[in-house]
Amino acid sequence: MASIAVYGHCSLDRITVGGGAVETPGGPACYCGTAAARLGFDAELHTRHGPDFPAGTLADASRGRIRLAAGAASDAPTTRFSIDVAAGGASRNLVLECACDGVRQGPSAGADIGAVDGAVVAPLIGEVPAGMLAAAIAAGAGPVLADVRGFVRRAAPGEAVRLEPAALDFSGAAAVKAGYAEYQARLEA
Repeated sequence: MASIAVYGHCSLDRITVGGGAVETPGGPACYCGTAAARLGFDAELHTRHGPDFPAGTLADASRGRIRLAAGAASDAPTTRFSIDVAAGGASRNLVLECACDGVRQGPSAGADIGAVDGAVVAPLIGEVPAGMLAAAIAAGAGPVLADVRGFVRRAAPGEAVRLEPAALDFSGAAAVKAGYAEYQARLEA
């Protein structure tokens, strides 16, 4: 069976629309891992989450097809964002509440990228070093999908997320996901 490695944080997002708020698991590791599992792939998540991440969140969605890489559990709280969506969804305010430890296991840290059939490198906010993206591409184990967002986002806890330039080389990636502002920030580095 095909397998996919996903590099990025699981998160807990507090989304406020109008007067109502909901807290929900999120982040690329959670979304990509769950989608891969539901499509019949085995997913290995290179992520970090704290003891506050709801137990069973990934297991319930994966039917046993999601495996957390060694070192995923952290004593630090799970990365959290508050997302305030304006009426009609035309705009949103994204604030980093806290950030978990960085991802430690990946192609540049000795993980066997050759053991998977592809990879998704999708950090939320700086938890995956650019070297892991380069190593995943260089390993040539299969297509690598890259998300610009987490490489150009910056914020301290309690601050609104902003975009800052980051020098990134996506040559060799099979696909790159980026909003216009994120892609521009990448080009300004």
